[in-house]
Formats: sequence, structure tokens, C-alpha cells
Amino acid sequence: MWQAPFFISDTYWGNDVLTYAKAIGLFCIVLLLVHIVKKVVIGRIHKMASHTKTHIDDMAITAIGQLSSLFYLGVAILVAMRPLALVHWIERTLEGFAYIGIAYGIIRAINAFFVAALEQYLHQKQEKNKEQAAQIGTMLRFVRVVISAALWGMAILLILSNSGFNVTSLIASLGIGGIAIALALQNILGDLFSSFSLLIDKPFQVGDFIIVGENSGTVQHIGLKTSRLQTLKGSELIIPNRELTSSTVQNYKKMKRRRDVFTFGIIYETSKAKIAAVPEMIKVIIDKTKGATFGRAHFFEYGESSLNFEVVYHVEKADYGVYMDIRQHIHMELHEALKKKGIEFAYPTQVVKMQKG
Repeated sequence: MWQAPFFISDTYWGNDVLTYAKAIGLFCIVLLLVHIVKKVVIGRIHKMASHTKTHIDDMAITAIGQLSSLFYLGVAILVAMRPLALVHWIERTLEGFAYIGIAYGIIRAINAFFVAALEQYLHQKQEKNKEQAAQIGTMLRFVRVVISAALWGMAILLILSNSGFNVTSLIASLGIGGIAIALALQNILGDLFSSFSLLIDKPFQVGDFIIVGENSGTVQHIGLKTSRLQTLKGSELIIPNRELTSSTVQNYKKMKRRRDVFTFGIIYETSKAKIAAVPEMIKVIIDKTKGATFGRAHFFEYGESSLNFEVVYHVEKADYGVYMDIRQHIHMELHEALKKKGIEFAYPTQVVKMQKG
């Protein structure tokens, strides 16, 4: 009957030779299995994912591919340690090294997934609008830095916590420091978040003509902190993004047609028949005007020195130059039509009655 050599049953640092052999075997088996899965299984899944229409599986495979050797080494160490009875400080050291490797690999994978998602989003936007893609690219680079910093910060805290450090006071000090930094940068951060709001909500885009408060112009650029408008005078107007999201914005690019309202007055001496004929006269003028649609025309009030009419019509194009041409044409035709009918426009007058004493 075979007997094991004497040294196999001997104990070294709390474990016999067979236990050490089992731990080494587990360590090697885990690394071998990981190598097989990484080279064969993930490789085949990656080929299958490349033939699908969705990009989520490609991004997931890319993230898994970013799991570093330290990650697999950390997993192998944790598995190999299970049968061993180790001295406390050695156990804590090996666990700390394993957790660092695992955390490093996971953070790399998550970060790679977010980067791939952001790049895919940027690629789609670039195909549609190159100008907007440049703006989005700048924002996404900032987002990538913020996400990476947040992930690595959480990883460091988890590693310190698992290593026996008390991270409560550290988190509290970081919170106070974060508040101080946020207060110091609140204007910049406000503009930055406003920029994200403009990007997601899209109230206007480059090339749109907008009015913000008393300012108006064509949008030339939407940046991280400010946006630039080309005014009608030709100057460049720079507006903080925070002001754009907190103000009412009129976007004329979205307008398909213009509604116009104007009033005019005729003298009080005009007869009833002529007053009644004015609305129909206006309707005929607008109906004959190309690009204009009649809305209504009414004698709507007695003014201080005139009988006032209100006219509503629509211009079927949003172009401001076309709108002004049509408005001018209608006013000139109305002036000529009233003149032919003997109807006079009113102007401010005062009648003074004097009595003999």
C-alpha cells in the first residue's frame, strides 16, 4: 500500500502540503478557465454580435474585453485562498491585492462601456449634423472625464473600506469639499448643465432665428458655457446658456406661417354704407394677394377721432422679407381702394365748439 511521503502531512504556516497544492491547483484552474473563456467563448460572441443591428451587445463585449489581467488574477487569488488558513496580516494583504485587481478591472469595463456608448451616440449625431456633432463631442468628452473620476473615486473608497480603513470621515470631508467647490463654480456649473439641457431638449439649433428677451439673432454656435447669435445688425451676441434656459425663447425657424394684425381708422363723417363695405373690400384685396390668406376684418371700435377697423390675415411663408413685401402690398392696395371709394383715412383732430355769450 502506497504511503505519502512524510513531508506531505507536515504543517507549514498553518497548512499542510496537500492544502497548498489544492490552492495552487485552484489558482491555475481559474486562470486556465478564464483564458479559455476569454479567447474562445467571448471571441465567438463578439463575432455573433458584429452581425446584429443593435450596438448594445457590441458595447457589452467591448467592456468585457477591457477586464484586465489584474481582474482575473484577483479572482484566482480569492478562489485559491478558500482552503487555506492564513495568518491575519497575510490574508488581509492578499485580499487587498485581489480586491484592487477586481475593482480595477470592473471600473475599466464600466468606463469602456460608457465610452463606447458615448462614441456611438456621437457617431450617429455626426451623420445627421456635423455642427451639432462638434458641440456634442465637446460635452461628451467632459462627461467621460466626470464619469471616469466618479467611478475611480467609488472604487478607491470600496478598496479602502475592504482594507479596514474607516472611510466615513473621508466621505464627510469629501462632501464638505465638494460643497465648497460647487459654490465656487456654481456659475460655470449652471452654464454647463444649461448646455446639457439645450442639447437634450433642443429648443433651437444652429441656424435658427430666435428672440431672447430684447435680443434676437441667428444661432451660430452652442457651446459649453455660452451660445453665440448673429444679430440683424451683423454683430455677434454672446449669451450665457443659463440665461437661455431661464428665459422665454421665441424660435422663428419652427414657424411655418406668420399671423399679422393691423388696424386703421377712417373719419367719422363716413356714411354707414361705406363703413359696411370696408371689410369686404379688405377681403378682396387679401384674397388677390399671392401668399396671403384672409382671416377677418371688422369695424371694432369708436376711437377718439376715428372709426377703427381691425384686420387679421396670414402670410404662408415664414421668411421675414416675404412677410414685409406682402404687408406693404396690402397696405398700398387698401390705400388705393379707399381713395377710389371716397373714404378718407382719419388723423388726430379736435373739434372746438364756441358759444356766443
